[in-house]
Amino acid sequence: RLLVIGVHEMAGIPVELIAPQFQVEHVLSGSAVARAVAKPKVAGRDTLLAVGDPVFPMTKLPQGTSETRNWKELPGTAVELDRLRKAFGEKATIFTRSAASEQQLEELRLFEQLKDYRFLHFATHGLANDDKAFESFLVLSQDELPNFEAKAGEKYYNGELSAREILE
Repeated sequence: RLLVIGVHEMAGIPVELIAPQFQVEHVLSGSAVARAVAKPKVAGRDTLLAVGDPVFPMTKLPQGTSETRNWKELPGTAVELDRLRKAFGEKATIFTRSAASEQQLEELRLFEQLKDYRFLHFATHGLANDDKAFESFLVLSQDELPNFEAKAGEKYYNGELSAREILE
């Protein structure tokens, strides 16, 4: 078992790929590990929801503009999710490719099933917004977005899970 605190140059190193003989866990700090060990575990709550390896076609930005964004595929995410599937076994729910979507997460939210997972893992691109933090987002699958103009009060799917949406 190898605990990794990814700081500075280590933050981008895929330790799982260079040390496959270890069970790698990424942690925020040594203090966080100490607190987690001291905290009692909740029985039956060692389940995982992993979302990743989404489909990235060229995407038009946002409604009413002609600007596009082209995300590159992340080949390591399929391996990452496969290893998580093996580690968690039956306790893993993993959405990949087209299923790694906003719509899939919204369905879990609507049916109040997100609370059934102890661990959430996203294996995808993200974009941080230093000026407006809640506009930072994770990029989800964008190949099967509903083809309609959202009306006031309706959910608009753009293939991005923003910090604001996560908070809500």
